[in-house]
Amino acid sequence: MRAEIATHRLQPGSARDKENVDEIEQWISLFGGGVLAFYGLSRNDLPGVGLAIAGGGLIHRGLTGHCAVYRALHLSTKAHGRAAAVGAGRGVKVVRATTIQKPAEQLYAIWRDFDNLPRFMQHLVSI
Repeated sequence: MRAEIATHRLQPGSARDKENVDEIEQWISLFGGGVLAFYGLSRNDLPGVGLAIAGGGLIHRGLTGHCAVYRALHLSTKAHGRAAAVGAGRGVKVVRATTIQKPAEQLYAIWRDFDNLPRFMQHLVSI
């Protein structure tokens, strides 16, 4: 009674490093960032430079589809495809499954006893 489960550490260039901003939000960021940058540059003062920098950040967010704040908060507004059941980097990829030829009642009794969980869930840390 053993199922092998593999977890993968996220490397640079993985799903978590890619787009996490929805397309509509990207367009809003581009437009709002452009307006803010233009207004900031037209002011010709220090607060205007700050507004222009903020606008540039929004433009970058709109062009790349990536938001560092969303990444830090583990959020994403980007729609996932039908195949995605959980958010990027938050699931466990099953690479092998095992069929157990036992009655459901017997398996349920084993699974309900939390002391047995480490026998078939090696990645489990605590309950």
